[in-house]
Amino acid sequence: MAEGQDRYTQLSNYQTIMNRNYLTQTLRQIATDEGVNFHSAEESEMATQIKAYPAMWLCPPEFKQMEGRKRGKVTYSVKLHALKSGAKLSAEERNGLYGELEELLVRSFMKLSKQAKVIAVESLEISCSTGRLTPHGEVAATATANVVTMF
Repeated sequence: MAEGQDRYTQLSNYQTIMNRNYLTQTLRQIATDEGVNFHSAEESEMATQIKAYPAMWLCPPEFKQMEGRKRGKVTYSVKLHALKSGAKLSAEERNGLYGELEELLVRSFMKLSKQAKVIAVESLEISCSTGRLTPHGEVAATATANVVTMF
């Protein structure tokens, strides 16, 4: 046992890391199945990391709440960007891509909600990004949701 930590704290830390990694790995697999390049890091890294489109960018999930001791649930706030190339598109063409990105994000969170360790996806919100996230002139939509996982 680590100095200054009781068994419950160690178990809680392990469960949190395990669930966070599970979310990241599961969203990576969903993106791959959709034929989308997947990245996961801080948003500040996005401009230098995304080289090909379509792409998804997962910000590090934020721990929101934990219930239970040996068995229970952990809720994360998840922020996922979906991006497509849009450098030389007209406003009308860009608007069409927003609908496609919205569908991709909804489909991705629906698939996530069906995973073994996911209890629910709650409060899903999707917004179109009017500013640029990278220097490539992409079209982007951002989804945020609370994802409830079990341990």
